[in-house]
Amino acid sequence: MDTRGRVSAMTAEENVALYRRWLDEIWTKGNYHVALEILAEDLIDHTPIKGQPTGWTGDIWRQPRSGPPSRT
Repeated sequence: MDTRGRVSAMTAEENVALYRRWLDEIWTKGNYHVALEILAEDLIDHTPIKGQPTGWTGDIWRQPRSGPPSRT
């Protein structure tokens, strides 16, 4: 049960494995199609970057892979 009293469908180990897959497949290898398997379409990003699309497409928004986006 989480802090809101909801029952989690995944174990902590499964969550860790999923997050590692996210980092490896999407951020390291650039396999953005994997996000379709991992993210919900109605995902809400609570810290979006200026110009970032909404929903799951915003979370896989293609940034230059040479570094983080400029904040200017």
